[in-house]
Amino acid sequence: MKEIVGKIKLTGKTAIVTGGHSGIGRGIVEAFAQAGAKNIVIAGRREELGKKVAAEVSSEHKGVHCVFFHADICIAPERQALVDYTKSNFGRIDILVNNAGTTHWESMETISYENYRKIMDINLDAPFFLSQAVGRVMIEQKGGVIINISSNSDRLVMTPQKQAVYNASKAGLSMLTKCLAYEWAEHNIRVNAVAPG
Repeated sequence: MKEIVGKIKLTGKTAIVTGGHSGIGRGIVEAFAQAGAKNIVIAGRREELGKKVAAEVSSEHKGVHCVFFHADICIAPERQALVDYTKSNFGRIDILVNNAGTTHWESMETISYENYRKIMDINLDAPFFLSQAVGRVMIEQKGGVIINISSNSDRLVMTPQKQAVYNASKAGLSMLTKCLAYEWAEHNIRVNAVAPG
């Protein structure tokens, strides 16, 4: 991964990164560690991989405390447990990255409700309610940053993939980003989206 040292500074910050044990999420965790974040909480369901990544990041970056917290962010009590754990152990939550996501390529006329619900639960509902829970902490501490990992599919139809549900979920996430940026600006909370692709 390209070094980002000197480009951004996150000295002393505490961050939560959902799905931070692989792919884009892992890259974000590495970048935050390079930038000097003090505490990084990787949230996800793949415990063995998550613990391995957290240990590697902690050992490779002096002064960075990276931990894995097992949570299914689609389940309300587990989302709240993640927020409570981070706040109680590190005192605050400076950054939330809603990175975890999924897709399923299937035509509109055949996709099941179960597959629809799974995509919406992970890509839109979980970021909505996790942002709500973390936002309450950030309002109390008078500031913070929320970053949503969206997609160019939020406004473009990618062919030949048939992924209407995924596109709709990412469009919803991008609009949620705009709404929260407006609503929470008065609390010194910045909300942005990054759309890879």
